[in-house]
Amino acid sequence: MEICSAARTVKTARSARIADFTVFTDFTVFTSMHSRSTLFFLIALFALFAFVSRLLPHAANMTPVGALALFVGVYLQRRWGWLVPLGVLLVSDAWLGGYELPVMLSVYGSFAAITVIGTLLQRSSFTTRMLVGPLTSSAFFFIVTNFAVWAATPWYAKNFAGLMTSYTLAIPFWRNMLVGDILYTTLFFGIFALFTRYEFIKNLRIDLSPALSYEERERVRVR
Repeated sequence: MEICSAARTVKTARSARIADFTVFTDFTVFTSMHSRSTLFFLIALFALFAFVSRLLPHAANMTPVGALALFVGVYLQRRWGWLVPLGVLLVSDAWLGGYELPVMLSVYGSFAAITVIGTLLQRSSFTTRMLVGPLTSSAFFFIVTNFAVWAATPWYAKNFAGLMTSYTLAIPFWRNMLVGDILYTTLFFGIFALFTRYEFIKNLRIDLSPALSYEERERVRVR
């Protein structure tokens, strides 16, 4: 009877941990300080990577900023998550130099909106995020920013034909952004999935270890 009771206890603990992992990865609920610190560390790392990538030579529009905006939108449970990609843009633009203010505002506003797109994808599957996120965000950026270029610069005639010319000539830039968003979104979300899986497995082993007291488990967990 005692053996059966112990087996049920272990099975219940394992089921609870697996349920926690499902919530942890799919619905972005972070209950422990260690989990939140991992998330903040990765966001800081990805933001630094996006900043450096903008300064280094790269194909036009193929930067990780869109993927960063999607990532913080999905995983950062804060209303100010949009400040992360905009902060990267602001600091790197201070280094690179500005451009036409209306166009610049459209770029910043688009990346803020991409963060909202990420928020809308919080309860979607990993596959949906990888497909819908980059496609939607790059298309939104393409439509908004090239409309601003047509409206705010003297490069195109201010008629429907000029607007279509603006969009047509920008297709290679949209293609670059789409490819970059797919690659960097897969990279960022994949790294986070690996981190959370490692943390889940470590915590599961700790919770199911009969040789450790509660205090010892907590000390091991936060290492």
